[in-house]
Amino acid sequence: MPEYDSNFLGLPLPLPTFTPARIADILHSSDLAQGTLATYLNYAVVTDRRYRAPAFAVMHIDQAKFQKTVRSNKWQIDSRIGQQWQLDNAYYENNPWDKGHMADRESAAWGATQRDAQISADETFYYANACLQHANLNEDEWLALEQWIMELNIVKNKKLTVFTGPVFGDTPRIVTPTGRPQAIVPAAFFKVVCFINGTSGKLDVRAFLVFQDTDALKDMSGRKTFNYTKYQVTITEIEKLTGIRFDRAVYDANPLLFRKNKAAGRKLNVWSFPERIDINSPADIIDHGDTRVHVADDEVEVYIASALVRPVGSAQGEWVSIANYESKPVNVAGWKL
Repeated sequence: MPEYDSNFLGLPLPLPTFTPARIADILHSSDLAQGTLATYLNYAVVTDRRYRAPAFAVMHIDQAKFQKTVRSNKWQIDSRIGQQWQLDNAYYENNPWDKGHMADRESAAWGATQRDAQISADETFYYANACLQHANLNEDEWLALEQWIMELNIVKNKKLTVFTGPVFGDTPRIVTPTGRPQAIVPAAFFKVVCFINGTSGKLDVRAFLVFQDTDALKDMSGRKTFNYTKYQVTITEIEKLTGIRFDRAVYDANPLLFRKNKAAGRKLNVWSFPERIDINSPADIIDHGDTRVHVADDEVEVYIASALVRPVGSAQGEWVSIANYESKPVNVAGWKL
């Protein structure tokens, strides 16, 4: 990718821009394409100087040209960006944080020949393309999301453009190697997946947020618990969290709703705005026009605490105990079990 190909999908897809508050953090250099892009064979990275991390990586994927490659695991500093703007191996040693690829190796492993694919896969091992990502997340929920993208089967021309990056929170965790400046650990990661829908022939988008929270990090069973990712979200929520501004076409092509819309809410069974869809399986990922499945405990914290079902020797005497974890009484009149 000597330059970003805005027509890779067959429709124009401009690069994101940044808010005035964020733009001062972005690395500009005459050594970079368009002043900000460190380009590699199938992806490019824009660097955030404040966090010494990618602001985002953009990857072009051609599913029809995937090749089998060997993992090199040879991480390097990109001299075009400068060592001072990259977290090297000292920040990943003797701690639970992986070098989390923003542009992942397997998705980059495509090309006209196996050699091209291998070079592209090897080029993902630059510190400029990595973030502090917990090992349990990197090897579980995040990996599953990357695999879902590679296998997405509603893509018209087998081509996707994927934007990936970190989200930094208000109460960050810190990594401080001996004698080195501290680094802030991302609170979450986003992916914005863009492609031409094989049915409509139009630009289509899926957007995701995966948080480095207790639930994501407590074990390695997350893929069994909530599969592919934690939340499907709106483009606007990602923009508000990151200071990145996507093209209006990306915003329009995402099926989730950010602002309250009564008509769409009634039609699609949307109860709260902005939408965040908790993903328990790939089937939970929302498409255009899908009716949302409403889960009551999203709004009311009343749960079944215990129950006696079908007592031995009697058809009578069944009971259910419910517990209210709200801060106020809840009227259960009309509720059915």
